[in-house]
Amino acid sequence: MVDGAGDAPGAVVDDGVTRRPSPRWPLSAICAVLISSILVAVLLLMNLLGVQLNEGGYDADVGGSMAEWFEAFATLLGVPAAVVFGVRQLQSTGAVLELERRQLVGEEQERTERRRAEQAILQRSVSLRVQVDNVLDAPDLARDDERRAVERLADEYLQRGWVRDQAAGTWRQGAAVRTNAEQLATEPTPLAPAPWFVTVDCHNSGTVAVVLESWTLVDDTGSTTIDAPVELPPGRHHHQRLGVSEGLLDAYRHPDEADAAARARAVVLEGFDAGGRTFRIVHQPRR
Repeated sequence: MVDGAGDAPGAVVDDGVTRRPSPRWPLSAICAVLISSILVAVLLLMNLLGVQLNEGGYDADVGGSMAEWFEAFATLLGVPAAVVFGVRQLQSTGAVLELERRQLVGEEQERTERRRAEQAILQRSVSLRVQVDNVLDAPDLARDDERRAVERLADEYLQRGWVRDQAAGTWRQGAAVRTNAEQLATEPTPLAPAPWFVTVDCHNSGTVAVVLESWTLVDDTGSTTIDAPVELPPGRHHHQRLGVSEGLLDAYRHPDEADAAARARAVVLEGFDAGGRTFRIVHQPRR
């Protein structure tokens, strides 16, 4: 015997599919439709049979003409339609304005993120160092009297048996080899009593030129700003000596004194690139 062949009428068959009950009309809606249908049927029947409720005829002056009835009917339909249309139009306009606002916000966020990325790249491409230099390693930053002293100093070292390799920045005597800094620290001379000074070195490793607009030195007593714009092409260094104008000494007798002065100050460099993007680099002092 085949399963399901003997299902009784009205039996509930469970086929694994959940069926939603069909929605039922409320009683008021059923009554309204029934009354409207009866009225339509009665009016249609009266029209077919020629039955008139008012035997005296219709007076247009009292009840209004067909055009007036049509105008009133059109007004009754037009006012709600206009209200609905206006509401829909306002909603549509509001949706368009909201979409445009979101697009503007998204574009502004995109521009802000792009500017931040470009500024981050610019920040990384410009490096700043505060270091201690001397009259032998940085003759271009030495004063005129210091350059003359260097010439006499070199003659004195030669008399002591030292041979100078100016390109390598070293001194050789037999097997001993010293850098310029080691030579000045190991064999001081009255010809250059204060050969050390503090410098800032800025390197542009990017692909566009930058302008170093100002330097600000900050210490425990205050800050000093130097407005000295310098254009720095790609791949170039800028070396600047710091002195009395920046709250330091022009020269130091010992490298440790110059290093202590460099470590006691923070340097803030501000500038911009060829595209007008600004940057700010802060060199914190070493403790």
